[in-house]
Amino acid sequence: MSEVLFGQRYRLEVMVAIASSRDGLVCLTDLAKDLQLTPSNLQHPLRDLVRCGLLSRLPPGDSKRRFYQRNESLAWPFVVEMASHAEGLGLVMEHF
Repeated sequence: MSEVLFGQRYRLEVMVAIASSRDGLVCLTDLAKDLQLTPSNLQHPLRDLVRCGLLSRLPPGDSKRRFYQRNESLAWPFVVEMASHAEGLGLVMEHF
């Protein structure tokens, strides 16, 4: 479903994981671990989410980890709804 909606294999899973974050703060390393993917699979989707204003890249801190903040948008409930719709159709999201 991610490829059909977004033309990218993991974007829906990434966006659902970000939408599910309680405080909206996410880290590439943690997302990769949670989704059982390599960080390189997530770099492009995260970069695109920043470019379109859905995420803000936070300034580097003391850690080597790069953090992002989810910005308010109707896109987040939309992706959760799409993931739920995919499950209802019997489509399995690969890593979520």
